[in-house]
Amino acid sequence: MYKKKIKYWERVHKDYIKAFDDFYEERKNDYITITILENPKQMQEYIKKKYKDECKDMMAYTNWYYRLITYEDNSAKISNNMGEIVFNLEEMNSNTVAHEVSHAILGYFSCIIENNKEIFNPDSKDSQNLNELFAYMCGGLNGMIWDYYWKIKGG
Repeated sequence: MYKKKIKYWERVHKDYIKAFDDFYEERKNDYITITILENPKQMQEYIKKKYKDECKDMMAYTNWYYRLITYEDNSAKISNNMGEIVFNLEEMNSNTVAHEVSHAILGYFSCIIENNKEIFNPDSKDSQNLNELFAYMCGGLNGMIWDYYWKIKGG
C-alpha cells in the first residue's frame, strides 16, 4: 500500500490564489490522501474495512469529507484533511484518475467555498475565478497523482 498527502492549492496559479485571499491563508494546507493498492481485491478489502462500503466493480473510490475540530473555548475550525482517493495499480489509468479528482474537487468546493454553485452560473462575476480554480486544482491533483504513480513504478 502506498499513501501520500496531496495539497489542493499546491499547483494553483498565484493569480487565482489572489481571488481567494479571504480564505486562502486558512485553507492553503488542505489536502487529500491518495492511497494506491496493488490490485482490485486489495482495494475492495481496504474500502470495505475503512468505509464499510461495498465497492464491487469500482476501479477507484473517492471519499471526500471534512472534520470539524472543536476547541475548549467552543470555537471550531475545519480540519485540513479533506478526504481520500483510493486506486489500484492494475486498473489505474488517466480516465479513472481524472474522474476521481473531479469528485474530490467538487466535494472540496461544496465543503469550503460558500458560493460554489456560482461556478455553473455564467452570469456570475465569481464564475470565471471559480472555474479557473477548479481547472487548476484538477490539473494540479492529476499531475501530482501521476508524479507519485511514476515514483512508485520507478519511472
